[in-house]
Amino acid sequence: MPRPEDLNSNWGRPRTIDRQKVAEAFAKYIQETPIPIAVEFAAQQGLTKQWLYEAEEMADLLKACMTKKESALERHALNNSCNVTMAIFSLKQQGWSDRQETTLKGPVQLTLSKSDQDL
Repeated sequence: MPRPEDLNSNWGRPRTIDRQKVAEAFAKYIQETPIPIAVEFAAQQGLTKQWLYEAEEMADLLKACMTKKESALERHALNNSCNVTMAIFSLKQQGWSDRQETTLKGPVQLTLSKSDQDL
């Protein structure tokens, strides 16, 4: 017979999550952590990243977490006080891009100065 520690922890009833306590802990984590990482918080709480992102009551806290993280990473990268490559990677995950996209609006006129035979 297997020992209890050998059993898959997903067996049995799903645990009940006190959403209010998680929200309070998340708010405290965001406030106290210099560069908050939502996935790190989820792991510390024994939650999945998916649960954290799907819980409606966490939406504003996730935005606050991402805003603080983005601001801190940008500041540290500009001051060269962190690994800039990692900061860029993390900011790209936040939606930043290092490409410029140009969109032209209005009619486009094409004028040919020579015919195909002249070329």
